[in-house]
Amino acid sequence: MVTLLAYGYCVGVPSSRKIERKTHEDVGFRVIAGGNHPDHTALSEFRRIHLAALAGLFLLRGLTKVRGEWSLMTLCHNLLKLHACSA
Repeated sequence: MVTLLAYGYCVGVPSSRKIERKTHEDVGFRVIAGGNHPDHTALSEFRRIHLAALAGLFLLRGLTKVRGEWSLMTLCHNLLKLHACSA
C-alpha cells in the first residue's frame, strides 16, 4: 500500500479513487499492486491510519534516515521511469 500511494503521489495521482481506477488501467500501478485492485476505501483508510508515518517518509533526518530518504527518492525516480515507459 505504501508503494502504491507513493507512486500515486510521484505521478500526480493522489486520490484514492483514481489510484483504484489506475490499478485497472495503468501498467505501472498494476505492477506495484501485484495484480490486485485495492478498494479506494481501503487505500483511504490505510492513509488515514498511517498518516503520521507516511508524512515522516519525506521529513527524515540523520545519516541513517537520510539514506532511507535517498532510497525512497530513487524508488520514486525509478517508478516515474516505469510510468513513462508504460505511457
